[in-house]
Formats: sequence, C-alpha cells, structure tokens
Amino acid sequence: MDGSAGGVPAPWAGRRRRGDDRRADGTGGAALARAYAWIAAFLFLVDGVNIASSLYDARRTGHPLPAWEPVTWEFTSGVGFLCSGWVIYLALVRATPGRASWGRLLLTHGPATAVFSALHITVMMLQRIVVHAAFGGPYAPPSAGDLIYEYRKDLVAYVALGMIFWLVRRPGAPAAAIVPRRADRAETAMFDIVEGPVVRRTPVRQILAVRAAGNYVEFLLDDGRRPLMRAALAGVEEKLSSFGFVRTHRSWIVNPARVTRLQAAGSGDYRLELGPDAEASLSRRFREALQRLKQGEA
Repeated sequence: MDGSAGGVPAPWAGRRRRGDDRRADGTGGAALARAYAWIAAFLFLVDGVNIASSLYDARRTGHPLPAWEPVTWEFTSGVGFLCSGWVIYLALVRATPGRASWGRLLLTHGPATAVFSALHITVMMLQRIVVHAAFGGPYAPPSAGDLIYEYRKDLVAYVALGMIFWLVRRPGAPAAAIVPRRADRAETAMFDIVEGPVVRRTPVRQILAVRAAGNYVEFLLDDGRRPLMRAALAGVEEKLSSFGFVRTHRSWIVNPARVTRLQAAGSGDYRLELGPDAEASLSRRFREALQRLKQGEA
C-alpha cells in the first residue's frame, strides 16, 4: 500500500533503512566517496612533499631530525583533515557558492571554518600525544598563539578542500537518481521520488516545482499529485539544476518550462503560476531566476 501523496506523511514513512535519507537528499553516496578519495590523494601528496622537505632542510642546516617526527607532524594533520572534512561538505550543501546569497554564505561558512579548525586541531593533537608518548616523550599542548596560527592555515585548507567537494558535487555533475543525466535529454529523463518504501519513477518534465516542507520536500506534479520525500531541498536542487530547474525562493525550486504566468506580489516578489492549480513563489532576492523566467530561458 502506498503512502499519502500529500499532507502529513504516513506514520511508517519515516521508518527506513539506514542510509536511505542520504541517498535521497544527495548528501552521501558515490560522489562523497569520490571527493574523499581525491582529498586523500591530495593530502598524501602534500604530506609526502612536506616530509621530504623537512628532512632535507634539517640535514642541510646540520640539525638532522628522526624521520618519525615530520611523518607524525604531517600525517596526523592529514588524518585530522579527513576526519573534519564532513563539516565543509555539509556547509556546501547548505550554502553553495553561485546559488546562495553572500549573506547566507558568510553565515554558513564563517562558523563552519571554526568548527572545522577545532575538530582538525583536536584530532591532530590527540594523535600526536599518543605518538610522542610511544616514541619521544610527552607532547606539549599548543598555546593560544599556536591555535591562531593553526586556524589561519586551516582557512586555506578549508578553501582547498571545499573546492574539491564543490567540483565533485557541482551543479550538473552526474546524479544517481536521474536517468539520463544530460540536460538536453530532459524530455526522457526520470527522477526517483522516494516515499517510504516506495520509489516512484517520475518523468522530469512532469515536475512543476519542488517545495521545502520541514524535513521533507513536496513535489508538485502536473497531474495534481503532491508526493512527499524525506530529503533536503538543496540536494534535490543539485540533481534537477542540470535540467533547467532554478531556485526562486529559499523554499522553492521551479521548472521554468512550466511557468505560465508571473504575477507581481509586492515588495519585488512574484507569484508564479504553473498551471490552473499550482503556484510557487519567487523572492526578490533571487534576481537571476527572475531574469531567466522573463527571458524565457529553460
């Protein structure tokens, strides 16, 4: 028996196998694994170069180092970055450059850099305490000046790792829930709407808009159905953007090809008609979306 297509989800709709939500909202899966693989390879390369440079500089200045020291310095930091990278990823899902406003980017990524740095330093220092206890005696905790120094370096790392995550998860990247994956084949593309244990294979062209509804998103379909899927709106937007869908409001994603009328709603906002029985909102903050709709771009 299927769940309700609208309103409050049926009680059993939330009981799902672990990992279903991550696949539904685009915050996990193969793309995340690819990003971590690239990051691990990048950190391994950088750490290797830094270790070789430290050993060479120490020999050149007549103060040779035991190899375990630079190895510990670099690889404990690398492990710390891997353990804290999820902070960057979640921040990018919430506020993606190019789609979110500058205010949202600052309010999201500003605090995220502090969390990222604190987690990186904590994991790094815990490892160093253990290694030094085993090989070289006690490890002195960092001073306040050291923490500020580490935070400055972590800002650079945040940007570098964030670029890797963004490149892997950028709009238009392959999305597992859509077949086929090219915008120029949207007429035959399908999107999986997951309702509890039911997966509805829905043609992309039949999706008028998508609306945020708490921990769910509501799909407005051209046949009047309103199925709900437990997912983040940002994850759905990422998958549908390659088919021309645009964010028109913090709670709305719209299919421009199905907009039949733009009606001014005051204060620079608009009401979008998507047929006789469907409407969406367009906020004045999303000026690029307004221009695309006025110019008739898909």
